[in-house]
Amino acid sequence: MSLSELAQTFAALEDAAQKRPLDFFRWLPGQREFLEATGPRVLLRGGNQWLGKTTVGVAELWYRLTGEHPYKPVRSPPITALVITATHEQGQNIQRRIWDLCDASMLTSDTVWDPAKGAFRGKYPRLRLSNGSECLFRSGRGEALNLAGLTVDLVWIDEPPTSSRVYSEALKRLLRTSGDMRLTLTPINAPVEWLRQACEAGQIEDIHCPLTPQAVIPVGATRPIRLGNGTPADQDWIDALRAETLAHEIPVVIDGEWETRSLAPIFAAWQPSAMVTRKTPRGDVPVFVGIDHGEGKHGSSCGLVVAVEAVPGEDAPHVYVLSEYASPDLCTEDQDAAGILEALERAGLLWCDLKMAYGDRPHHGSNRRGSIAKKSNALLTAALCRATAAPHHGIARGHNLTPPIRSAKRGKGGPGAPGAVSFGCTWLHRAMLRGRFTVHPRCVNLIGALAKYQGRPNSQSSHYVDALRYSLREIIYGSVQHTRSASRVAFR
Repeated sequence: MSLSELAQTFAALEDAAQKRPLDFFRWLPGQREFLEATGPRVLLRGGNQWLGKTTVGVAELWYRLTGEHPYKPVRSPPITALVITATHEQGQNIQRRIWDLCDASMLTSDTVWDPAKGAFRGKYPRLRLSNGSECLFRSGRGEALNLAGLTVDLVWIDEPPTSSRVYSEALKRLLRTSGDMRLTLTPINAPVEWLRQACEAGQIEDIHCPLTPQAVIPVGATRPIRLGNGTPADQDWIDALRAETLAHEIPVVIDGEWETRSLAPIFAAWQPSAMVTRKTPRGDVPVFVGIDHGEGKHGSSCGLVVAVEAVPGEDAPHVYVLSEYASPDLCTEDQDAAGILEALERAGLLWCDLKMAYGDRPHHGSNRRGSIAKKSNALLTAALCRATAAPHHGIARGHNLTPPIRSAKRGKGGPGAPGAVSFGCTWLHRAMLRGRFTVHPRCVNLIGALAKYQGRPNSQSSHYVDALRYSLREIIYGSVQHTRSASRVAFR
């Protein structure tokens, strides 16, 4: 073969790979077992990220829609498929995967990809193929799924449904067609005991894929897959991944097991002897406040003052917790405001020095009219504006607070999203492992909370960990755009 012919061959292969990328995939053992499964109800269960559950789910969906499955006979098109996700964002992710991985020449002219929307066009996005097959997408929780009246040949549920009702409603869509159900998930962020019982009763074929060196070697290959940066997914990589994961979550988020380990302190990397220090950042850095509203009892309302210093050449910054506020017994929002301003002053800062402040959702306490247990960002904002120390902190009385207290849980993918607590705690744990997390000795309550925190919501230690996550909302959960010029404090 001449060089010209060889170049033409490579060009043809490249064109084919771009047009039909699924034809060139080398599947992992767990993915291949899932694609070969012929039962009516099949679950692929594994850890986060490494297994490619969504990718192989897209492949199974596409093979069914086209009627061309490389591993088993399937019903001839046209068929109707239904994809169910818990959130709209999750549904958009799957639609993007379909668009990236599948042959667009097989789609009808009325199937339009909207890059700005990140999904196919339509109130209820719909994917149509020229062979008559179509795929519907639904996202939501419980009744919000709007499945009434649908009859389909295939249902794919990606990630755990929020309840068994979602599953049972989806099964009804398959009754008339005797269709198939496929599930791909990591058993976390939703109750899954009912699903476990269904698998153990033999109602669902359960393909479980723990993370081992053999699990990341494609079928027919002798070496493991490589990450985007070229790192091989070998035993060293697996060990590092386990080390960076919260210890009690390893069975689920790494190996896809049904249950986490018994609760123990989460932050195994927390070492007060090394991480409690009076050291402060150098140069001009942004400073944040995170606030957790509580019922007003001792320590149930708290605030943390946190500075974030960029590390040259690294994508992860160094976090300095500089000061804290802990509520006394049965405190009002005025006492909270005074305490937070005092915490700033102990760190040599003023409210006007902050880049941003983030607070929890409103806490309504006993719901009795006039109860001092009622706390919110709005109430705290009003209290800060009327505080005695307000003028000293650059807060103009009777005017809008600058910077304002924004809701930490508003927006996509933030601290209020499913799995956000785990994601945030994992981020903090990794910062500790890398020596990029320090706490000032004056923050005695946070120091104790980090040593005791077990992940239990509404526990004494959880208030401080939540406030810490809120203060780092922009850093952990993604940047938020503001119209105000960001403040930076010069530390010397």
